[in-house]
Amino acid sequence: MIRLISNIYSRLFSSKEQSEPDLEVVANIAITPLGQGESMSNSVRTCRKILNKFHLDPHDHALGTNVHGPMSKIETAIRECHQALHKQGVQRIQTEITLNSRKDKKQNIDTMMAA
Repeated sequence: MIRLISNIYSRLFSSKEQSEPDLEVVANIAITPLGQGESMSNSVRTCRKILNKFHLDPHDHALGTNVHGPMSKIETAIRECHQALHKQGVQRIQTEITLNSRKDKKQNIDTMMAA
């Protein structure tokens, strides 16, 4: 089952297999380190630095972070967040990702919030 999900994500996030350019998406990401106590400030700070490194302009909110950019760049940033948190000693991480893409018009976080 895990391999099936991994294959689906690989195909979803891989723009190399597609003849079209990488999709621009708005994503909501909630990365939750499990078993680390109540405070998540260190984990949030770590992942925010990574999202900034990829120029994804993160917008934090109560239940996660919104970002905008190429789907492959977002996937790579999420992978780096997981790797960084594991290096910090986090044993288990749960991540929820919601993606929104449009082909009929340009979108970003600000235009979605204004709609």
